[in-house]
Amino acid sequence: MNSTLQCLKAVPELRASLDALAANRPGAGDVPGALAETYRALDASTKPVEPARFVATLRAAFPQFAQRGRGGGFAQQDAEELYSTLLANLAAALTDAPPRGAANVVDGLFGLELEETLTCAESDAEPPVTRSDVARKLVCNIQGGTAGANVNHLAEGLKLALSGSLDKRSDALGRDATWAKTSRVSKLSPYLCVQFMRFYWKATPDSADHAGVKCKIMRPVSFNLALDVFDFCAPPLQAAIKANRDKYGAKVDAAALAAADAAARGEAAAAPAADAMDEGGDDDDDLKAALALSVEAPDGGGPDGAALLARSGLPPDFQGVYELFAVVTHKGRSADGGHYMGWVKQDGDKWLVFDDDLVSESDAEFVKNLKGGGDEHMSYLQFYRAKSGGN
Repeated sequence: MNSTLQCLKAVPELRASLDALAANRPGAGDVPGALAETYRALDASTKPVEPARFVATLRAAFPQFAQRGRGGGFAQQDAEELYSTLLANLAAALTDAPPRGAANVVDGLFGLELEETLTCAESDAEPPVTRSDVARKLVCNIQGGTAGANVNHLAEGLKLALSGSLDKRSDALGRDATWAKTSRVSKLSPYLCVQFMRFYWKATPDSADHAGVKCKIMRPVSFNLALDVFDFCAPPLQAAIKANRDKYGAKVDAAALAAADAAARGEAAAAPAADAMDEGGDDDDDLKAALALSVEAPDGGGPDGAALLARSGLPPDFQGVYELFAVVTHKGRSADGGHYMGWVKQDGDKWLVFDDDLVSESDAEFVKNLKGGGDEHMSYLQFYRAKSGGN
């Protein structure tokens, strides 16, 4: 709970919405009220805070977090289950002034829309089926797929999780058939949560109780401090992102190089000339025309891809890149045990590590090594925020 709440605490828009709700309902005894109170207590103290009210409120609202283990103490719970349960509860409460027409504040900040296409693998006569779904996270499949499809990097696992197969009725065949499933993100969000699917349920038919056991995948899966989501997006989003890369990419990179060069020489970076940053005129007209052609709605209803960036709450110059700012790690070989810690980015390369009531400092290089492969802490939940431009 501590590791997850410390990561969510780094989302200022969520904090502001919780504070506004608490101000309108002082003393409310529900989960959002208790969470707002806990965050205020953390802000006001330089010493550990015991969140007794929040824990009691959470367990009363969701009894699964009050389960007891064999020894009589509270059983180990899953950080992702807490994340999903908590956000669902907050979404139901934070409905005042949601951003960009979202149903609630949570979905305005974390809500994704997925476009899922089902194609019958056994009959060309069966037309594809397209449907939409919503999610508040992306999943990294680290188990791999077919033989030899090992997952070594986050991008590979995300791509694998967005594809698969299922059994579904085929009218053309008159029976159930295998359908290939492909999903793409049709709407992004300012913040992005990624879950590494490290825990799974393994059947134990030869055991006395046949109950099965929770297992953990220890495989190392590397990641970068920035995540490019272009390959996971639906074509309209890709077109809008590409248009921004074509318009801003070279200029943003040039500005970054100039600043870095000036810093190396101990000089202040000169302000770029106006015409180098914004050519205006015909160039802008050409960009608008290109967007109108390349971001046309699938039904012929006109351009919609560029509007998706604004509807998603993304910067106008968004180029498909998210920055890692918080991580929940797990240490141990079982979901029923082990230890969670939270890692939250501060200024520059500095990170804070939340280990129960102990807080220490770390750096970006150490965070990049939380990829797994041994008995040390490994990334389980990652939190990203959209970056302006390509830097």
